[in-house]
Amino acid sequence: MTIASQSIEEFKECLYQMQEARKLVTKEILTTGHINPEKVQIFKNTLEEMRDERTSKNHIRDIHSRGTTFGINIQDEIKGLQKDHEFLDAFALESEKEESFNDRLKLSDLPGLLSKFSKDRESFDAEVVKCRAFLLDLIDTKVTGKKPLFITDWDGTMKDYCSQYATNLQPAYSAIVMGVFARHFTRAFAVLTAGPLRHPGILDLTAIPIDGPVLFSGSWGREWWIHGRRVVHDDGIPEEGTVAIGQLYEQLEEILHEGEFVQFALVGSGVQKKVDRLTLGVQTVFGQVPEDLSARYIDAVRERIHRVDPNSQYLVLENCSPLEIEVCVHSSGAVWNKGDGVAALVESNNDSLKIGKVCVAGDTASDVPMLQKAAEENPDMLGQRAATFGRFFRQKRNFNKLAGAGTDYGHDEHNNSYYKYAYIGGAATVGLFGYKYLLRTAKLDHVQDGKSVKKLENLPMYKQEEVKKHGKDADRIWVTYKDGVYDVTDFISMHPGGDKILLAAGAAVDPFWALYSQHKTAEVMEILEGYRIGRLDVKDVPKAEPDAFSNDPERHPALLVRNAKPFNAESPPSLLTDHFYTPNELFFVRNHLPVPDIKTEDHRLTVETLNGKTIDLSVDELKKKYKSYTIGSVIQCAGNRRADMNQYKKVQGLMWEGTAISNAEWTGVRLRDILADAGIDVFDEKIKHVHFEGSDLDPTGTPYGASIPMEKARGNEVLVAYHMNGVDIPRDHGAPLRVIVPGNVGARQVKWLRRIIVSEKESDSHWQQKDYRAFSPAVNMGDELKWDTVPSIQEYPVQCAICTPAPNTKVNRNDGTVDISGYAWSGGGRGIIRIEISVDGGETWSSCEMEQEEKQDVEHMYAWTLFKAEVKIPPGVKEFNIIAKAVDRSYNTQPETASGIWNVRGLIHNAWHRVPIIVKD
Repeated sequence: MTIASQSIEEFKECLYQMQEARKLVTKEILTTGHINPEKVQIFKNTLEEMRDERTSKNHIRDIHSRGTTFGINIQDEIKGLQKDHEFLDAFALESEKEESFNDRLKLSDLPGLLSKFSKDRESFDAEVVKCRAFLLDLIDTKVTGKKPLFITDWDGTMKDYCSQYATNLQPAYSAIVMGVFARHFTRAFAVLTAGPLRHPGILDLTAIPIDGPVLFSGSWGREWWIHGRRVVHDDGIPEEGTVAIGQLYEQLEEILHEGEFVQFALVGSGVQKKVDRLTLGVQTVFGQVPEDLSARYIDAVRERIHRVDPNSQYLVLENCSPLEIEVCVHSSGAVWNKGDGVAALVESNNDSLKIGKVCVAGDTASDVPMLQKAAEENPDMLGQRAATFGRFFRQKRNFNKLAGAGTDYGHDEHNNSYYKYAYIGGAATVGLFGYKYLLRTAKLDHVQDGKSVKKLENLPMYKQEEVKKHGKDADRIWVTYKDGVYDVTDFISMHPGGDKILLAAGAAVDPFWALYSQHKTAEVMEILEGYRIGRLDVKDVPKAEPDAFSNDPERHPALLVRNAKPFNAESPPSLLTDHFYTPNELFFVRNHLPVPDIKTEDHRLTVETLNGKTIDLSVDELKKKYKSYTIGSVIQCAGNRRADMNQYKKVQGLMWEGTAISNAEWTGVRLRDILADAGIDVFDEKIKHVHFEGSDLDPTGTPYGASIPMEKARGNEVLVAYHMNGVDIPRDHGAPLRVIVPGNVGARQVKWLRRIIVSEKESDSHWQQKDYRAFSPAVNMGDELKWDTVPSIQEYPVQCAICTPAPNTKVNRNDGTVDISGYAWSGGGRGIIRIEISVDGGETWSSCEMEQEEKQDVEHMYAWTLFKAEVKIPPGVKEFNIIAKAVDRSYNTQPETASGIWNVRGLIHNAWHRVPIIVKD
């Protein structure tokens, strides 16, 4: 039977799990000198999986994402696994004997193993001998009395160079040898790379302990991991540039979720966020990406740059090579290179390049400044350094040409060159001398800047029984995630999902995050690590949860996906104004949990009175018993246009653009008729709220819930709906029953409705009490969120947005005009009375032509208003902004900027909508 291709997510998870296995094996060998043979089986199994029928004979593996299938070349990972498996298998066999660690390492014959994988074994073996001789001379302390400094690049030098996808993975054999050599034969062994420490960083991808014998840096040495903390050097980077880079990073992450560009998440570095730039892979080392697709991707990147930096004040796009591009802060490269990174290292480590021997190793032209800096400080040692450097650049023939040359991107030179492996082999033979079990485990994961970092070597190991004692009623609340134990007591009050974390108190948060996958980001992981207090006994680490979203319905490919699990997607703006009532398949989707699959004939709606009495209704009974009504009504997510607000100042939440809103005709029965039939007096002053519960459940069986005030619930417009645009409501939108609350935010219009409860107080649901509340601009990220100080969002303020043209559309000056279209809407049934457009920054305005629902009046207008206009291109400009704003029946209008309405959750953003336009002559 044919095996289905892997998804991008599955493939990435496989890589990360494999690297976790490498970390565990490396730690075990370096701390105990032994390895359990069962651990080696993991590598064998993974190798077999990588070689299954989904991978062709020429190493092309089938990957799919959102209807697109493509192949990636995984020959490097297969070779890396082969080497690790053979080395670890040999070492495990020797571990069963009584020999010393030195003997086990020697008998494992790593140089011989690596030789088998070289194209020219004779040359490789000769090179190992030379490398060993060189390293023995380097570590000789008779002349200087000091151990040497060893400074090296990372990709292509000290580990496999896997540019096919975003994870460049260090083999276990390399980590073991590096650890032994660094600990015993150098006073500092530093890895200095252009890659970042985070997003994604070598903290996740290395197999050697970060706080062990090796010092790690990123961003050309602008950031170092030294003595348990991240040290950043931001010389020459304006604050505005840092902000722009951060905003662009979030924009580009979204591009990789759009259908055409999904495969670029696995090309090169994906999107790497460095201190002063972003690096994006645009082509594999095997040239598999079609040139036209790569060109379109680069164009899409340019468009996002223009969104963030429309006047090109802070960012510049550079074509670094055929494989990657970079978006840099202006002039940052002119004031910093890897030579500066070396200087930063020795300064931060209270060391000096002038003392003892210094070895510099690298494999690209960007590494040359490291050698130049060392030569300036310690010219007597230049011969030694140049010898090492020259070996890694053997294909360049001489160093002088190298200093002015570009990077050589030939795959064989990078990944199959035996010089790199010869040095590892040479270091393996050198590392046999005097090894002691001094290398301890250290923190490998992300840690929040500014928080104290506790080395894992000092953190205790906990059993699950001990964790259980710290449940929600304990003084200190603990949770586990994978193999970590975290004290989240102080975190809960600051996190909008604090009560959800309490559900996992004293246990694993893993099953909850399997549902709330938005937590699986580098940023969240970084914050979480600041609360780590220990390690979970490996026997108690929870197994991976099954995919709770596997039964979700199929979706239209035109939807713009903002989060895959749970599924959240916007309507395509170019199609949104084509229909007054949005087609069901193009209606935006906002899910919090997996989509229930409910048989209509089995579904029951329960209505509960204030004294606890209930009635139950089937869908068929509801249709027959009560009169049906139809109403046109908008549903808009409270986070619509959050991405706009995020450009002003960073916020939390899904980065909705401007189309988390749609309009439909809903048919159902009035809520007040159902309540009256249940014996509920809708004018009873004791009843203040009506609660709604859905059929979508979290792991504890708790449903999504919300409530509205009774004075709203008894209105004629509130329906329990079963039809959407004349047909049964689709699964994504609440089948078989959904409450429709016209004029209110989407969060209150509960889908998959199964229970209605009248109450004296608001719903206790997390989504009513700890979400969908907008704080003051004075409340910032990281502040304690006092949820009871602000009311829940019900009605939405006046909103307006342009759908076409798209941002950064190029128009011909000779055309003279630009056609625009968009939507406007205001909550509470307040009709739109005017929509205005400006092309001169708001100095002058013109009115638009409006389309509205004829059956609704301005006092009770729950459907949206579509608008269109033709505006003149301003004379003499190369760029301009189209600005739109609306005015509702109460003469409410939109604020000019986000400054007065910014809130940490990025909710109800309704500032003037601006669309930049480029004018071509």
